[in-house]
Amino acid sequence: MKVLIAQDESECSKTALESVLSRTWPENSQFRLVNVHEPIHGYDPVIYTPHSIVSLKEADKEIYAAKEAQLKKSLDLLKAKFNDFEVCGEVLTGHPKDCIIDDAESWGADLIVVGTHSRKGFARAFLGSVASEVASQADCSVEIVRERKH
Repeated sequence: MKVLIAQDESECSKTALESVLSRTWPENSQFRLVNVHEPIHGYDPVIYTPHSIVSLKEADKEIYAAKEAQLKKSLDLLKAKFNDFEVCGEVLTGHPKDCIIDDAESWGADLIVVGTHSRKGFARAFLGSVASEVASQADCSVEIVRERKH
């Protein structure tokens, strides 16, 4: 079984990873962890000063580096738990839904595991839901892991 785990820096993503780590998987399972970086756009010189454009670019680099660090931590956890299985991952760049679906398809994933913030109403309409978009458009099974409220 090929399991793609979509992750960001949120608690719901940690919950999704914990869900994968807590289970027994079939022999020869493979795991791929992806974290998607959405670059900061809009370096419009009419709106921003040259200094603020440099600041935006630096912030973008810092966000990417944080995603790489998070990915490495998660990969280390997966490799420690599933040392007999193939484990890989990378930071992708683009729109999260598109990157997750495209990567799952090109890798041949059997299952996508993704966390959800469980937003409702206006927050969901305004911010969207990557999890529900992935679930409705992926060619393979999708498991949406909800963060439990305490």
